[in-house]
Amino acid sequence: MVMKRNPRPCFNRVLVRIKPLTSPGGLVVIPDAANVSQFATQDAYIVAMGDSACVGAGTGKLQYKVGDCVKINKYSGEDDRTIEDGELYRIINDDDVLNVWEGEGLNDR
Repeated sequence: MVMKRNPRPCFNRVLVRIKPLTSPGGLVVIPDAANVSQFATQDAYIVAMGDSACVGAGTGKLQYKVGDCVKINKYSGEDDRTIEDGELYRIINDDDVLNVWEGEGLNDR
């Protein structure tokens, strides 16, 4: 029997799935060493959150939730990890989320 391991972030950590870079035509872009530095941020999907993650300053209101598409710093958090499904995941601090994308069709996987 194969057991699937699901990481669970603790405290103010957030587990995100990195959204692949795509061209306007929808092709997946693989950045090479020559142009990778131009991408200072990345889009990602919130997969899981620690108990104290993303609570607004004193308001107690959640700033984002699991499933949201967000913009994160390219070099924030731990190294990317592939977890059994071929997708890239990263654990970041909750304050490394720069913005939440809102609108129709943005959270399509």
